[in-house]
Amino acid sequence: MSESPALHEMASRVDRAVNLVSGSVAVLLPLVLPDELVPVQLESVPAAAALLGLIAFMLGSHFASGLARIRGIVVVGTALSAIGLLVLNLSLVKVLPQVGDPPTDRRVLVGLKVTEHGDSMFARVGASEVSLEQQLTRVGGEVSVPLVYGRSYTVAKVLYAVAMILTFVGVSAYLASPVPSPD
Repeated sequence: MSESPALHEMASRVDRAVNLVSGSVAVLLPLVLPDELVPVQLESVPAAAALLGLIAFMLGSHFASGLARIRGIVVVGTALSAIGLLVLNLSLVKVLPQVGDPPTDRRVLVGLKVTEHGDSMFARVGASEVSLEQQLTRVGGEVSVPLVYGRSYTVAKVLYAVAMILTFVGVSAYLASPVPSPD
């Protein structure tokens, strides 16, 4: 039995509407992230992730048949990126209490290990007996993080940015891939 032209046209319009909604979600998702997921040093990354997500969505839509074959790999890769992002967030993002009117807390990405220079900075301000968050606040807050942590901060920053971007590119590619038909 063949499809009627009207039914085919309606299915085509539904597909276009689904693609429009999926593309919108893919692009807007990184831009509406809660502040808790984005440290102050990486505030520009969600905008980059949105742009790269849009590109991934367009490429995914264009190469839909090829993407359908690797949809499982995209799901696993995206899940691993999201888990990595969560682990980095829980272990390397610290909340620094701030003063101001009104006072606001700042979420700051730190490195993996304090350097000798960082230890001496803490010692100079007498911060050895207080929490890490208070130590960082006393030596200058997020501005001092690269000095306190050195290369390990750079590694953490790159890992965090890459995990965030890969997560959103993966979501975009997944949304662009066609759902396998239940044959």
